[in-house]
Amino acid sequence: MNKTLKKISLLGILSIFTLSAVTQPVFADDIPFFSSNDVLYYSEKGCTVQNQSGDIAVVGNDNAEKIFKFLTSASFKGTGDKPFNAVQAAGALGNFQQESGMDPGAIEGGAPNSYPGDGHGLAQWSYNVSGGARVSEGRRGILFELAKSEGKEWSDLSLQLKMIQNELNDVGSTEGSRLLNDFPEFATVSDPAKASYLFMQSYERAGTPVQEKRDSAAKAYYEKFKNLAPDPASTSASTSGGACTGGGSGLTAFMGSDFTIYNQCQYPPYGGSWGTTLNTLGQTACSTACGPTSLAMAVKNMTGQNITPKETIEYYNQQKLWKEGGSWVEGLNSGADHWGLRTESFDTKDINAYKSVFDKGGLVIVAGYGASPFMSQGHYILIRGITDEGKFRIGDPGQGVNTNGTPEKPLDWDTAPIVSNSVAAGSVAIYKK
Repeated sequence: MNKTLKKISLLGILSIFTLSAVTQPVFADDIPFFSSNDVLYYSEKGCTVQNQSGDIAVVGNDNAEKIFKFLTSASFKGTGDKPFNAVQAAGALGNFQQESGMDPGAIEGGAPNSYPGDGHGLAQWSYNVSGGARVSEGRRGILFELAKSEGKEWSDLSLQLKMIQNELNDVGSTEGSRLLNDFPEFATVSDPAKASYLFMQSYERAGTPVQEKRDSAAKAYYEKFKNLAPDPASTSASTSGGACTGGGSGLTAFMGSDFTIYNQCQYPPYGGSWGTTLNTLGQTACSTACGPTSLAMAVKNMTGQNITPKETIEYYNQQKLWKEGGSWVEGLNSGADHWGLRTESFDTKDINAYKSVFDKGGLVIVAGYGASPFMSQGHYILIRGITDEGKFRIGDPGQGVNTNGTPEKPLDWDTAPIVSNSVAAGSVAIYKK
């Protein structure tokens, strides 16, 4: 064990990717490298969201995407024991946009008991009013009771998705039968604006609907998310099992081919090579920047900000986050906070800890050394989720990318060598704030 690795074991902190012997990045078309390291390539299955033990999985980059994926993966009595299709889900989103701006903490009038009806949450569930006076707790009361029974805040997004699920399944309400029986056109609607109107009439029943705003939002959400809906012919959704079949626990919103992968040495669409950029220790980005590159992948894919390794390397330089040997975990914590994300520690030796992160819509940046995909003197990788086959899907800063920023080939890796060679003190789970 060399001096660097002794320091890792003693301090529990990883110095990353000092390539004393390796001078070139590893690219995805390096067939001998991949075959010798047991890399498998992914076959897309169109699986997006999974419900866990009665809880609703909230997977996506923002609330609108999370709601869309929930609606298109769970089955409801109100839609004939089927998930919403993309048009129907967009119609619902148009309503939630008008009601709450997609904010599960929204309160009608801005404060409790400040406005007739006092709507709460995504759908602005209200108490019942007659003659200007409250006559019953209504749907708002049902929301509060559900929160109490679940031990959650009423403003929790997953709780409100369960509220929607219950209502569309006629649990404590008649919303599902109303949608199914009174508005059968919803089953075959092909226009997002029409779906918005039908959902308003059946589910929201708004006093002042401002329907044109609902319809406009529905059209916009349809265009934004229409390709995210699972193919009904290839998925088997249920209210308890989600849209995934097989052993895919831990699937996230970040498994698809549209995930942006960065290489720490060169990425032409963003200004050529930054691999020769020097950090504050006089080391090149190509030899030390796997941490900032993994962070850039997380920021780009979780927030949509056009952040590349160029920006994260510059941030590390400005904040003096480089240490002997390369990048350390302090840079991930600081950089995530800077770009609107948050980090948490987790037990990298427990596969269930990874699954828990992915099920909550998070990503994992893991430090390790030894067996591939880690380097002998340390390397950071980003883990995107777990496939149906039980493999980690990874974003490796040493992985080749196409000119449009997508990985040359998605990398699926056995979990065992990553788990066993990981270093918890250098690793983080990363979430949106």
